[in-house]
Amino acid sequence: MSKFSMEAKVGIFFLAVLAIFAYVWFKVLDLTLVEGFILKARFKTVEGLASGASVQIAGIKVGTVKDIQYDPDSGKAVVIMEFKDAYKNIIPEDSRITLRSKGLMGDKVIIIDPGKPNARKLKANEEFRMVSEPTDPEKVLDSMGVVAQDLQALTREARRQIVDEKGSERVESLITNADATFKGLREILDTNKEKISSTVDNADVATKDLREMVARNKDKINHTIDEMEKFSKGMDKTSNKFGRVADELETITKDVRGGRGTLGRLVADEALYRDAHALVRDMRGITKSIQYGQGTVGRLINDPEMYYEARRAVRNMNKTAEDISEATPISTLATILGAVLK
Repeated sequence: MSKFSMEAKVGIFFLAVLAIFAYVWFKVLDLTLVEGFILKARFKTVEGLASGASVQIAGIKVGTVKDIQYDPDSGKAVVIMEFKDAYKNIIPEDSRITLRSKGLMGDKVIIIDPGKPNARKLKANEEFRMVSEPTDPEKVLDSMGVVAQDLQALTREARRQIVDEKGSERVESLITNADATFKGLREILDTNKEKISSTVDNADVATKDLREMVARNKDKINHTIDEMEKFSKGMDKTSNKFGRVADELETITKDVRGGRGTLGRLVADEALYRDAHALVRDMRGITKSIQYGQGTVGRLINDPEMYYEARRAVRNMNKTAEDISEATPISTLATILGAVLK
């Protein structure tokens, strides 16, 4: 078996070093030969952000900042990001993109908060529409400075009020009044200790009696509750009946207004109303004629003499009938009537 020459060993060592370097270059630095896709976002300020910064979703690096350009038309910075090809067509268009600081050194990274899964997915070279602008550190520091100044002024005024002679007297008076108040409250509690204890005992006894009374009358209470439930159900049925009656009345009212049925025609038919009105007027005229003795019926009712004559005529007819029945047998009368009729 032949041995490797020195040149071969050096060549193998060089290739191994080159392979390790390539691994570190492509894996550790997260570089790839696979072509990715571009997405863009516009920020008012990207202070601290540099090319090569990480782009993350849920803490996972999905791309890097490829370039940062200024757009004079919008006055904003356009961040051009290159994403791994594996994340193509999976980032929703309603995703929110934010510029944040990471670590103690304050390195800037871009964070993407994914939108709804069923939303349309961003295509290559499209822009994020929902952008959260980063907070300006100088404005935060200015606000904190104003708050610190206000706190300093408040502390100075409080110190002046306490150190001042009048302020010291007011504080001392406040403490004295509070001490007196607590002392009076303590005296009231000590004086009425027995009454308070008695009240608590009475409340305990009353609670115990109430519990015993409820236990003794448990059946009655349950019966009362059952009766109330039955009454409630009965009221529900009654309410349903009233509801049906109301519906029927509403139907009748609609029929009357629409001129349907006897009552509806009477109310809605103008001709029928006029006929009824004329009939009432004629009846009123007849009644008035009878009242004033006009016509046969009127004279019969109002003329006493005619009444007496009619009464005498009826009496004479009755007498004639009696005489005929006494003088002539019924068979003879029948024969006569038959001859007359022939």
